[in-house]
Amino acid sequence: MAARKSPLEALIDFPRDGDNETRRELLRINTDNFMTAADRYGSRRHEFFDLMFSRTSLKIDHFLRRVLAVTLARASADQRLARKMLGGNDRAVSLILRKSATQTVPDLLNMIRERSSIAFDAPRRPDLMAADMPDCNRFSMPPMMVEEIYRFIYFSLRHPFSKAGSPKLLALLDQTAKKYRQKILDEAQAETRAELVAASKAIDHKVRLNKLTEVYVSELLLTDSKTEFTLAMCALLNVDSATMQRILNDSSWEALAITCRAAGLSRPFFTNLVNSMNKRESDQHGNSRIVTLYNKITEDSATRVMRFWQVRASTLKSEAPAQDASPQDRIMPDSDFDDFQDEPQRMFGRG
Repeated sequence: MAARKSPLEALIDFPRDGDNETRRELLRINTDNFMTAADRYGSRRHEFFDLMFSRTSLKIDHFLRRVLAVTLARASADQRLARKMLGGNDRAVSLILRKSATQTVPDLLNMIRERSSIAFDAPRRPDLMAADMPDCNRFSMPPMMVEEIYRFIYFSLRHPFSKAGSPKLLALLDQTAKKYRQKILDEAQAETRAELVAASKAIDHKVRLNKLTEVYVSELLLTDSKTEFTLAMCALLNVDSATMQRILNDSSWEALAITCRAAGLSRPFFTNLVNSMNKRESDQHGNSRIVTLYNKITEDSATRVMRFWQVRASTLKSEAPAQDASPQDRIMPDSDFDDFQDEPQRMFGRG
């Protein structure tokens, strides 16, 4: 039995004079990995939300691990626990990062609350309605979202200790997480904001000088400049940052192949992208497959897919409720969240 074709393979093999309805369905399937939540399209304040969400979450995870590891090392706990805390991976964070761009911001916050409760036994919090979500601006996230990210990450790190049943150690961890919480949130957000502003300026400057080249973007990938690389790819491929996050999270790399082909990027550049982001030995078969397919994609087919995506995105934008009441970027003052910040029972499940 012949193996079932992937959406991209089916598009490549589709005859030029094929049935229009079948072609339309193929275009729809091939654009599924480009689609993001409606509130990402056309809203200036959510322009960089998914990029900030990813970078801030990873920074919080890093800072919190470091603080908790130091606390464990100074306590009478088994020193292996401190090393495990410090050297652990961010697998729990991937639970909230994966396909986050497909959910509206309020739905994403509710998902984080739900997973905190189900996966890590955090005290349950009520669901949030869209109207309850506080505002943000281009370079900052809603404070309530940042709080929930911190809470999720903390409970994920706390969970192994709660299963071990050590009340004294749990109390120490809770006290430490509460003590350093605001400092960690401030540092994570400040670093992300500075990183994003600097990267935006750098890429805009390159675009104005017509120096945003394949070589330059390849260098960003080699130097692990994640934020600047993502924004550079947005400019090269002419997509928004939320869609770029979706494209880069497509494990088949078919979405990336289509966008790169539509933008007329070279096969060596595309090959370098895939090999640099897919480094495990087990990835080699998939890398070879998508690189082989790359030159089989006609620019006409790739351009059709991108036009179809633009129509779908425009439809979502027109259906989404108006979000930007003012041309000025607005940010909710931290004072509005004092009651939220001062409730350890809600934050840590303890009085």
